[in-house]
Amino acid sequence: MDPESVKEVLAKANLKASTKVMYAVAYTMFLKFTGRSWEKPNYKPVEKIPFIPTEEELDQFIAGCGRKMATLLQLLKETGCRVGEALRLRWTDMDFERGVVTITPKKGSRPRILPISVKPVGMLNSLPERREPIFTDRKLVLR
Repeated sequence: MDPESVKEVLAKANLKASTKVMYAVAYTMFLKFTGRSWEKPNYKPVEKIPFIPTEEELDQFIAGCGRKMATLLQLLKETGCRVGEALRLRWTDMDFERGVVTITPKKGSRPRILPISVKPVGMLNSLPERREPIFTDRKLVLR
């Protein structure tokens, strides 16, 4: 497997540019492991606009989930916080009277206090147990 034949195969392959980049990186690591090197080809992946669901589609998706997952998703939708930040929420972070949630930062972001509507407040109050953190179910963890 000489580097020039690998370049040729990648050039002719019917693959997306992002896949070719992954193969080129993997082959580079293989060569490094065997003490060799090559002039890696430069592939530019095509940027695509991500799919963004409508508000109605999000609401339908949330409505189709279980109670805890729906509560988590509603909180994410309204606050825009990261999943990891929401999973670490404690009951002391919730201020139901003012309708706000205090977010503890993750990944270098900043702490913030965000408003929430009556809907997630009601959903949170309907959760069966008051455990710490709020979302403790192992099936719910999305890491």
